[in-house]
Amino acid sequence: MTAERKHRARLALFGGMTLAVMILIFWFSAQNGASSRAMSEGFLKTLLGTLAERFLPRLSGKGIDWDIRKYAHMGEYFCLGLSAFLFFSELTRWRGKGRAAPLALAWRVLYACSVVVLQLFGL
Repeated sequence: MTAERKHRARLALFGGMTLAVMILIFWFSAQNGASSRAMSEGFLKTLLGTLAERFLPRLSGKGIDWDIRKYAHMGEYFCLGLSAFLFFSELTRWRGKGRAAPLALAWRVLYACSVVVLQLFGL
């Protein structure tokens, strides 16, 4: 496989990862509070509740369910930042060094703002 084909394959892989995380974040963000609470109280609390209570610092006095949702939110945006960084690293590898981190950060911030705007309008 030539270097150009490897480059294109990595771009497709990392771009697909970034798009998949963006779709996942949008799907979770489109849920109403009751659906989100039910998910965290059911599946997530069973799976992560014991670990979260034992190893993660409490974020508030609102209960472990609220904390789990906030940790999940942080994890989603961490995954988005990582996948965007990998994509922009590969993209800028051929054009210039040192631009991947600022581009990934800007991408993540713009996406987070767009999700909030969509939530404000109930979309």
